[in-house]
Amino acid sequence: MKLTLSVFIIVMGLPFIAHGFDNSKTDAKYVEARAVQDLFVRGKKAIRRCYLYASKGTAEVPPATQEMVLDFMIEPDGKLQYMKLEPTRSVYKNEEVANCISRRAASWDFPKLSSQRAERYFQGVRFDPRD
Repeated sequence: MKLTLSVFIIVMGLPFIAHGFDNSKTDAKYVEARAVQDLFVRGKKAIRRCYLYASKGTAEVPPATQEMVLDFMIEPDGKLQYMKLEPTRSVYKNEEVANCISRRAASWDFPKLSSQRAERYFQGVRFDPRD
């Protein structure tokens, strides 16, 4: 089975970052968002294990690529406040997989944030079981 991660991450309240846009606060948020996304890429094996564990021994393994969107909040000190399935944006709505990813992500070292308040993110994860 192959697992690929989608390439989008959204920070709530962060405007679209175009080339040449010069705002140091926004640039810092962009760098933080990229660091968060990199954690998901480095955590790919753990995420894959969650998917395989949840689908082991069931006939519920999706026959085609499925996408799940995770909604999570990071505290200014880099601690994960929560992570959960975002059902309105997810095609693959497996709570067991989402909860497993959340438990694993709780041990990741998220970046310290430039803001004094927690930031909300959405991360897409794409599972491809055809491999």
